[in-house]
Amino acid sequence: SIKEAAGKLSVPQYRLKAIEGSGFRSIQASILDQYLRFLGLRRWFQSWSRSNPDIVARHNLAVRGVGRPG
Repeated sequence: SIKEAAGKLSVPQYRLKAIEGSGFRSIQASILDQYLRFLGLRRWFQSWSRSNPDIVARHNLAVRGVGRPG
């Protein structure tokens, strides 16, 4: 659940809800990175980022190290 993930990541629920709801204006790259790691979706995000570079750039969604092990 969002509540459980927010607690484990020590981030406000509204930040995760913004990610889940594609609320790009409220998404912070550092929290997005934490959430992607938590969900095991970093590789998927790398692929999505390559397919949507304009969205990534426009909303500053670049996540450092996506696609590299770690």
